[in-house]
Amino acid sequence: MGVGYPRLWIVLAAAILRSAWRVVKKVKGSPWFSIAFVIFWYAFILLFPFTFGGVQAYEDLVLNAYFWLLLGLFFRLPTLACSTI
Repeated sequence: MGVGYPRLWIVLAAAILRSAWRVVKKVKGSPWFSIAFVIFWYAFILLFPFTFGGVQAYEDLVLNAYFWLLLGLFFRLPTLACSTI
């Protein structure tokens, strides 16, 4: 993939984490905050420290499936937080 791949990876990871942090701040004070923070932390750990030496952790099917499923649930948490209050 060359030099462009690490740059695109950092842009993708930063965009996901920036959007995720906004969601964590939005649900702060609700019962869903702890779940949101744990999913954010999982995304951070998978996208940066685990893939620092290579993308083997990201290419693991189980970790990748959990990552995308949890992100799908994660971005719906603000609507859940509003409906339960």
